[in-house]
Amino acid sequence: MNTKMTTLTRLWLTLMLIFGAGLAACGGREEAAAPSRSLDDGYRNVAPVAGHNHAMAAVSVLPPDMRQMPRETTQAYLFSLANPDLAQAVPCYCGCVGLGHVSSYDCYVAEAQPGQAIVFDAHARNCQVCVDITQDAMRLLDEGRSPPEIRAFIDATYAVYGPATPLEMDDHG
Repeated sequence: MNTKMTTLTRLWLTLMLIFGAGLAACGGREEAAAPSRSLDDGYRNVAPVAGHNHAMAAVSVLPPDMRQMPRETTQAYLFSLANPDLAQAVPCYCGCVGLGHVSSYDCYVAEAQPGQAIVFDAHARNCQVCVDITQDAMRLLDEGRSPPEIRAFIDATYAVYGPATPLEMDDHG
């Protein structure tokens, strides 16, 4: 009985350590490094980027260490920054609601005010669910789908992963 209790305790502590490390990796903010870019710097690029036909922020708006992310992750950050209305109308299902996120946008941008440096949320750097949701939103936008249609697809596809962020479509789209 004592050996069984010790094994269960070790297993519980190991799981808690892994879970805590995962949450730590998912949190955090990163402010755009020098040269500091802000919303006023004309970061939108409406030319097709990587097969997409919608606005994308320029890669130069990202801090240097974020420019080394996988292509899909970089695209997701740049898309969310350049398309805040759509990103705020799409929920996230990765569990980031526990981090206080209210939409997919919050997985990428912690703060973006005119005339101020952009503060990125590091969460999506390590979250494939966030990136997949944004990649699907990008694809659906390219197909001419409306924000409510994109939201319906995201809800139907990703609800199995966890609770949705608490946005209301009436508030965002």
